[in-house]
Amino acid sequence: MYNIISFCLFSFILLFYSCNESELVKNTNIISTTDSTYYIDSLPSQSSLIESNNENNDTLKLDFDDFQIKFPHLNTFSNNEISIKDTTELFLDLESTLDTFLIYWKNEKMISHSIKEQYQTVLSVQDEGPHIELYEWKNYKSEWADVDSIFSNVFLVRKITEEESSHFPKFTKQELVSYLTLNVDENWANKISNPEVGKWTEYFWIGVGIRRISIKIILNNGLEITKLLIIYPPMGC
Repeated sequence: MYNIISFCLFSFILLFYSCNESELVKNTNIISTTDSTYYIDSLPSQSSLIESNNENNDTLKLDFDDFQIKFPHLNTFSNNEISIKDTTELFLDLESTLDTFLIYWKNEKMISHSIKEQYQTVLSVQDEGPHIELYEWKNYKSEWADVDSIFSNVFLVRKITEEESSHFPKFTKQELVSYLTLNVDENWANKISNPEVGKWTEYFWIGVGIRRISIKIILNNGLEITKLLIIYPPMGC
């Protein structure tokens, strides 16, 4: 009887630990939504698809004289009307997210390159759908930071945290109303000065309204080529 009880007890303990080990393995397969490690690790294999898939409608291509840039999973409101020049502006559509880009260097005389990025927060006045971004008003600009090359010529722009996107200079209600009255129109000013429902602070939203990517190439003759991309992420619905 003692041997039977001991065997049952041992089997129960073994089963208990086995279940715990099984649960532990399952938990390691859960990837937090804030953890980008899995996404970054998969980019080398993704980049080969980006390189070969030249006709993908979900890839935005910009052709400069010395290089070509590809943005996977990114579209603007007018892909066919982008004016490509030293400073190129891109207005992203509502479904686009800036995450990675691939560069093809065309100039064999290039000896070095530098790619940096900056983000800028903007205030957007909103009214349950209609909205207006105050790009020329107060704002916060981050320091320029290097863009990491994670595989060959694939570059990963940084993920802006919620705390970073909330950086903004202090202002008063009257300052905002005055700017809207003088530079926009009184209808938008009234949204702030005379809110229909709730407080005036419920009629604006602050977030990342501009991303800038600066690309500098130095040729073997000392010539420096500089291009600037100004990217406007969607800020409303």
